[in-house]
Amino acid sequence: MATMSSSGRASVGSSSTHSSKPSSSSSKSFTPDCIAPEQRPRFIQPGLPTLTWPEERGSASIIYATRIYAPIALVASALLDTRSYSSWNRYCPTIQVNSQPRSTAPIPPIVARDPSVAAIANLPSTLRDGATFTPHVLLDVASVPENASAVMQNSKYPTYNTKACPELQVSALDQYIRPDGRICMRMAWRARGKMANFLLRNERVHELVTSPDDPNMTDYVCWETFFGGLNGAMQSVYGKQMERGYGMFMDGLKRNSEERARGRAMAEEVIEQKRSHAEDGLVPAPIVSI
Repeated sequence: MATMSSSGRASVGSSSTHSSKPSSSSSKSFTPDCIAPEQRPRFIQPGLPTLTWPEERGSASIIYATRIYAPIALVASALLDTRSYSSWNRYCPTIQVNSQPRSTAPIPPIVARDPSVAAIANLPSTLRDGATFTPHVLLDVASVPENASAVMQNSKYPTYNTKACPELQVSALDQYIRPDGRICMRMAWRARGKMANFLLRNERVHELVTSPDDPNMTDYVCWETFFGGLNGAMQSVYGKQMERGYGMFMDGLKRNSEERARGRAMAEEVIEQKRSHAEDGLVPAPIVSI
């Protein structure tokens, strides 16, 4: 099963104590060794440890990862801002935030000061630590085209329906330094409710890892571990659909973040050109239509 290695990273080992009682999400800092840098979503067995249940055995995990050529704050803002999901998340285009604690942990410092995050930090639609929410996922991802976001917003295409999933809660939103010295922002959410604790309990961990050499590059690593008696049936019936759906989630996050990064770079270049012209006493040439 998955255990903690001496380096603080998750690895596959022997038995551990089984407990359904959550532990502090900040007590463990680890990243699974088994997730490749460019990993398409797939199920593995046994499951990996999570932040809430670091010592408990999960029956299976779905793992995936990719490199995103965008600053960590832009990736974080897309992940935190539920209003943006319909523009990039083909698998889960809608998230309904049900509650947000009045007192919540601060946004991780590594992204908090960026304008893209500061603008949404205090909105009721933002996924802050402790927030509860209901995701709405596509019922049939196999038939979803590339332009699914536009299709789902068009009433002429009623076949692309979404289904409300059980309520989830943000169980962690923090940052830490990984064993390799890289700074990481971490966000996790887990299932809520008494039934979830016994029949199908799960927790998904998202890690946004900075690059020491390039501030415009972020490694996205994610795994979700499933516990409980219904996991086998769930994986048998929905496993392939989930793998494709989670791939749509990851690809959309990457595409959205990189497009916004390019837009920001172009805007900064224009501002720099105007500043340079002003310092040199030059007036930009007018645009002539042909």
